[in-house]
Amino acid sequence: MPSKAIGMGMCPRCGRPGTVVIKAGNYVYIKHGNTWHYIGTIDKVNLNKILIKKREERRSY
Repeated sequence: MPSKAIGMGMCPRCGRPGTVVIKAGNYVYIKHGNTWHYIGTIDKVNLNKILIKKREERRSY
């Protein structure tokens, strides 16, 4: 199974932002350039704590 980037997140190992990637459908990694940090399996990782939520853009009309 290929890997899939699901968004930007904050790495719990080093504290830097990076891309949250799911590999083989079960393993969560965060990629910072050429560096990959293994976070854990999908059933044990709380993605809500890792993922960075974008602010809602408000438009004034």
